[in-house]
Amino acid sequence: TYGTTRPSIIGVREFFQLDVKAADAKEAFAALVRAFKPDVVVNCVAISDLGQAERESEAAEKVNVPAWLVDALPPTCFLVHLSTDIVYNGRQANAVESQADPICVYGRTKLAGEQYIIQHHPNHIILRSALIYGPAPFLGTSKSSFIQATSNSAQSDKPMGVFTDEYRTPVYMWDIVNTIRALIVRRAEWTMEDRVFNMGGPDRVNRYEMSHLVLQVQQRSSDILQKKLASEITFGYQRPLDVSMDSSRLYALLTEVPFTPISAAVAEVLTGKGKL
Repeated sequence: TYGTTRPSIIGVREFFQLDVKAADAKEAFAALVRAFKPDVVVNCVAISDLGQAERESEAAEKVNVPAWLVDALPPTCFLVHLSTDIVYNGRQANAVESQADPICVYGRTKLAGEQYIIQHHPNHIILRSALIYGPAPFLGTSKSSFIQATSNSAQSDKPMGVFTDEYRTPVYMWDIVNTIRALIVRRAEWTMEDRVFNMGGPDRVNRYEMSHLVLQVQQRSSDILQKKLASEITFGYQRPLDVSMDSSRLYALLTEVPFTPISAAVAEVLTGKGKL
């Protein structure tokens, strides 16, 4: 399904438009479930922009707490739900799953979404995704990663402000794909009660270090990067600074899925090896 712009993805035979903010979203999704009888659903839908979530809190709650989806699923359907590292308060590095303590609307609604799934659909896995990066997005999607943003600034010789006090454990898009595939293939094995997992990459880096790495791989000057402190900027809402995560539980569960170091993944993307 898609929201507003139909994507173009090789190998996908059918797309269905679904406005999850609409009053009839639950009925519309239920009709799709009845028609296709899915064995697996992967939910990536979210209002993820922190500022937008603050401005449109009612919409953020409707989208990020996916009752419209969960209530339509039969118990036999395996649900993989993508949550976020923004459920953490940003005051300690390498957070573990039990430390969720959101400080903004986006984080609170995503945590509420996790809780709704846990209470109403036991056949699930929830993945708290870190900042996602990878090749340029599909046609029909507009969100790109720090790789594209940094490369575009370098090509136009445009100064780029980057925070030195916001830390993440960025996760490579192909590692997410391989994780979800492995979870689906082995879904009959999952008998554990706690089904919420951090899904971050192996490296804790700040936003300046991310962009500097891109320029280093491209053998470009880092002079365009302007160091800034997020803690000194007034956003109008609370913004967690360090949402780096300890993902060792997921790594131990899926030993067959190696998580790529950020330096290797950025090089792969920039040389075209990681293209879609």
